[in-house]
Amino acid sequence: MSPLVTAACCCRPRCPPSPPPSSRASSLQRKELTLQDLPEDLFLDVLSRVPKLDLIHNCRLVCKRWRYLVDLPVVWKRKCEQLGFRLEQLEGSLPDWRAFFFSLSARNLLRNVCGRAGLRYWELRSADWMADWMPEDMPRGFKRHFPKIFRTKRKSPLPDTVWTCFVPTWHQNGGLRFFVKKAQRVTLKDKGIPNWVMDEMKPQITVKDWYFNVDNSHYQLTVKLLSADCQVLQDYCKMFEVRERVPTVEEWREVSYIFDNYPSGVRYIDFEHRVGWRSAVKVTNSSIAVDLV
Repeated sequence: MSPLVTAACCCRPRCPPSPPPSSRASSLQRKELTLQDLPEDLFLDVLSRVPKLDLIHNCRLVCKRWRYLVDLPVVWKRKCEQLGFRLEQLEGSLPDWRAFFFSLSARNLLRNVCGRAGLRYWELRSADWMADWMPEDMPRGFKRHFPKIFRTKRKSPLPDTVWTCFVPTWHQNGGLRFFVKKAQRVTLKDKGIPNWVMDEMKPQITVKDWYFNVDNSHYQLTVKLLSADCQVLQDYCKMFEVRERVPTVEEWREVSYIFDNYPSGVRYIDFEHRVGWRSAVKVTNSSIAVDLV
């Protein structure tokens, strides 16, 4: 072979050696693997780590097999295990794990929050026997009183399902300035939330309330996290004063607060409305939610 040919062969780039047929076939198989090829138990474990709303609104609609797997109790049972629930304590009383899992979040722990059941479940703490609370129906056509607001927004700030509220009543024309109170105590254990969940997981506690602004009125919301012996571990207290009335539907306003990083030992939650003397404040749609999911 001539020196020129030898030099040309040396300068030519060398191609990598071709893989044996068996390795080529295995690489093609690895590329074609999908979730459908996973063993069922492993696939169920993957589904149990998907957020609950994605499971219901997306995964469940993929095909019949996915819908069958998402509906299996084992998926929701494993999601409860991931939250740290001690399943041996719950096994006998929970036939529907999915219903139990969804009940752990977005569940209002307060009862009779709009006054549809009168004053039931609420403890009246009046500073004077001449003051009281009463439920009141909202006029179903109240939106017509504010055409300018609804021409642009076409929506009430209150939820559509809320048509009743609580109002304080006053039965004397004069007297000292005082407050009338209405409260409800939530026992977490009675709501299905074990003590160890509050001590070890310490889930967020979200408090919400709606109040109606009226001129020269005073409204105060107080929420307390209490221990087993009713000692205050953490609280939220805020006073709202309205000096001038602006007649719009937006007088209904929402108050919200989130408890986190609270001490261990929370066993009760106290929720209290406090309204100033001769105030015409209205309150409705109160809520306490312990977000475990």
